Amino acid sequence: MGGVSHLRLTVLVEDSKSNERFNLTAKHGLSLLAEVMRGSLKLRILIDTGPPVDSALKNAYAIGIDLKNIDAIFITHGHYDHTGGLLEFLKANDHPTPVVAHPQIFRPILMLKPKLRYVGTTFDESTLRANGGMPILSRGPVDIMDGVSTSGEIVRETPFEEVSGYWTLDYDKLVEDLMLDDQALYVKVEGKGLVIISGCAHSGIVNTIIQAKKTSGVDHIYAIVGGLHLTTSNDERIRKSVDEIERMDPKIIHPCHCTGLKAISFLLERFENRCKPICTGDIVEL
Repeated sequence: MGGVSHLRLTVLVEDSKSNERFNLTAKHGLSLLAEVMRGSLKLRILIDTGPPVDSALKNAYAIGIDLKNIDAIFITHGHYDHTGGLLEFLKANDHPTPVVAHPQIFRPILMLKPKLRYVGTTFDESTLRANGGMPILSRGPVDIMDGVSTSGEIVRETPFEEVSGYWTLDYDKLVEDLMLDDQALYVKVEGKGLVIISGCAHSGIVNTIIQAKKTSGVDHIYAIVGGLHLTTSNDERIRKSVDEIERMDPKIIHPCHCTGLKAISFLLERFENRCKPICTGDIVEL
């Protein structure tokens, strides 16, 4: 995988609100706009689309982002807070748009605690196509640009990163959902290393990093950006995750969304100024 010269990330929506951008709306969910430069070639890829209200879309307009030339949309997994704005973004674009995701993205996803609740997508593949989406559904990695690739299904290697709490339907039976659709985006930045962009890291952020190294052939991790899904984790799992992240020595960590305040505190204590939490409206230059 070759490298790109520059990566710019704009947080369209996230759980927390910026102290500087009072005109933006924060909601539980995540949507990032990645603008990637490779020589004179520019790629604009939307990473997730926030919750099922148009907060991410309205924030994009408030920031002044032109949504009519998005090259592709990458959906990290099928939860409502990452897919809810997808149809609205497709309508705002002015041409058929590739939507890269896992084949299981449209399956029903449920939570049983504290009560039965549906947390999956609210549309199917045919509705996606009818609104201008061109689904590219793959279990393996998808190259979006030289230097930019999806992870594909993430192999679960670590003994402490477990997927639990979600359910789905297998024909007429309710079964635990292993979240096989969970993916990340990998960007190789020339002279710096690999940037890992995670939606929620349901597979485990350490597993995600391990796969990033194997898939990209790049050993040096420059930055980790996104949700790390540690908000409900106990101290032991958080500590083990932070220990492993430290061993992999990223230069920058930008946690947000489902990382959780406790885990962010651990990260800030361990990485100090290398860890900079991000929120709605923030712009990250890498």
